[in-house]
Amino acid sequence: MGCGAGGVKILETLREDTPGGNPSGEGSLRGVSQGDQTSIPFPFCGYCRKVNHLEEVIAGIQRKARGGNVVFKLDMMKAYDRMMWPFLIKVLRSFGFGERWIVMVWRIISNVWFFVIVNGSICDFFKSAQEFRQGDPLSPALFIIGAEVLFRSLNQLVHQQGFQGFSVPRGCPTITHLGYADDVLIFSSATATFLHLTQEDGDPAGYGFQVVFLSHQVSGYPLYYGRRKKECFTGLCQAVHVLSALPVYLLMAASPPKSVFKEIEGRFSNFLWGEEGGLGLRRLEDIHRAFSIKLLWSFRSLSSLWATFMKAKYCAQLASRLDSVSDHLVADFIENGHWNLPLLQQWVPHGVVSEVVRVVPPVGQLPDLMVWRPCSSGQFTLWSAFHLVRRHANSSFMSRQIWHPVVPLKISFFLLRLLRGRIPVDCCLMKFGVHGPSRCGCCSSPVVEIVEHVFAMGEMASRVWHFFGDPVGISWVGSSFRVCMASWWYGKRGNRQLAFVHHILPLLICWHLWKFRNRMRYDGVRLGFARLCYLVLSDLLELFGLFLRQRRSFPADWVHFYAEISGWVPRVSYTLVRWSRPSGDALKLNTNGCTKGNPSVSGAGGILRDGGGSLLLAFSCYFGHATSLQAEVRALLFGVQLCVQRGFGRLDVELDSLVLVHILLGKASCPWGVYHEIQQLLELRGHFLRVSHCLRQANQVADALSNVGCAQGGEKIYTSSLALPPEARGAMRLDRVGVPSVRRMVHDRVDCRGFSSF
Repeated sequence: MGCGAGGVKILETLREDTPGGNPSGEGSLRGVSQGDQTSIPFPFCGYCRKVNHLEEVIAGIQRKARGGNVVFKLDMMKAYDRMMWPFLIKVLRSFGFGERWIVMVWRIISNVWFFVIVNGSICDFFKSAQEFRQGDPLSPALFIIGAEVLFRSLNQLVHQQGFQGFSVPRGCPTITHLGYADDVLIFSSATATFLHLTQEDGDPAGYGFQVVFLSHQVSGYPLYYGRRKKECFTGLCQAVHVLSALPVYLLMAASPPKSVFKEIEGRFSNFLWGEEGGLGLRRLEDIHRAFSIKLLWSFRSLSSLWATFMKAKYCAQLASRLDSVSDHLVADFIENGHWNLPLLQQWVPHGVVSEVVRVVPPVGQLPDLMVWRPCSSGQFTLWSAFHLVRRHANSSFMSRQIWHPVVPLKISFFLLRLLRGRIPVDCCLMKFGVHGPSRCGCCSSPVVEIVEHVFAMGEMASRVWHFFGDPVGISWVGSSFRVCMASWWYGKRGNRQLAFVHHILPLLICWHLWKFRNRMRYDGVRLGFARLCYLVLSDLLELFGLFLRQRRSFPADWVHFYAEISGWVPRVSYTLVRWSRPSGDALKLNTNGCTKGNPSVSGAGGILRDGGGSLLLAFSCYFGHATSLQAEVRALLFGVQLCVQRGFGRLDVELDSLVLVHILLGKASCPWGVYHEIQQLLELRGHFLRVSHCLRQANQVADALSNVGCAQGGEKIYTSSLALPPEARGAMRLDRVGVPSVRRMVHDRVDCRGFSSF
């Protein structure tokens, strides 16, 4: 190939010499090494599909073939250093790149100078004669272009006379190679003739291999065939120092046994979600199941070499009649707006027909799309798949309350241990056989140290809880610290700032009671009651300032501080909003969708007016059960279709739904639940001039009509202002004379986007 020489290793050879040579049915891995050979990786496929394709191919290595099947695993050593510049220039010319571009590339790669520092002194500069620079943004692209040569050379083996490749099931495409970054696997027959052809075209191997035992992995994926064994994934379990950084993408392709998941999770502990009583860490088995769903989604929706191979291998004889169905559109099974049940029963299995008829038939000749129903966008997401397959535990109110964006994680972790009884007080240590004299240090008459005594029943703990609770009317019945915390969380809250104080204060009290106990137990320092309360209040004021995201002084006295934030009144601003008239000879169409919940019963309303504000057309209708976005979309579609039917054009569409406006303008993705309605609106876009957003106060006529449609049901068209409902008629008259509406805005919300939630 003219790409330099030396340093490339053929790492693995998987070979089955005779059909009966391995009674166990499981292959072994042997390493071979050969110098003065060169290979270039072919990185054009996704990692997951390549690894799964490799797994399926190697699973058939025991298939009967003359001489057996062989797989060569090559690893490029210092690949950038072996690339010859003249070879690259020839490749660029062969691909049809312009001479100006080629000259620019030549100047970039050839004009490279280096120097060496010896004993702190810089020696003379010297010029590079070959190689690509590491870190150069252009180097990967040039290297991939060189990889195309190897790719095409290996693919030409199929057309060589007498070539017999790796044995694959009938109907599956012939596989010559797979590329994984700097690894290349070449599949061939093990006879000398076919190995010689592979050597000539792919330049991967020769004879006289030196046998060495090297890594049995491809980009982190273990190479094996036969039954899955735990020993194949030993490397994952032994890498204790990097378990927390385990490459999750490996689970996207590999399928380790359950024992591997249990061993790994046992080493770094297995926790549930935060609101379910844990830290929010995910189970590896659940992650793997979510990746398996993603793999199935890719198999059903994408066209790739792996998907073709899998379909030919496993689905050739499965439901052969469905292959002909794939040639039809969904619209072919719809007649007069309804499903053609006899046709569905003729082509689709009975169990599938019952699922199809539950879906509302789409309207129009739109392209068929695969829809992932758990997501509103219809696009597959790993997050939604994970939440479908993961094992949910019961949600805990106490566990949910200990996490907050502004609370230090060490405090939240401590509260988690406290709620689970995992803190080293004397009563807990006795359960593990650690016995000794037990006495609390917070009381004048010491008693046995237990969790409830340290955090609620003890003299110091009880005084602290009552110091903060009594002046503000927080009381409780019982002697458990859980009761004390819950009394604050369920207490009366007048505003968001006060709710934050009620949320955080119990956490800080428990944290400082624990620090008070440890300082007295291990340092012999006993803090006074006033000092302990001061530390709790100081931390509360600091976190409160972070919550407000502003620097300001607060009273250092608890009662005064609580009274100040309790009396906070949110700042309110008022803005005048008017309905805007259409310009020129355009007509203004205002529509609105109304729902009594999300989702719930819904209705729609709209009004068409000219430049003088006079009524041309209005409507109200009932849609039944729908979401708020579906109601908005259907209201607009109904209004536009009604205007087109009545001969009105040049529509200036105005909505109070910013989400719908962004969807129509292409600024937001379209949810699959309204996809067909949006497509129908886009087909009618020639009838309206623009789509704009308005505030709700400027859309009061359509809002009143939508409420009428939602309440009364049915469909009603208004062509006269006298026929309008009273609320809509009054709002239309105010709009026509230019009377503004008042928009009230409350500015008491706190922006916490700068803090990362656990």
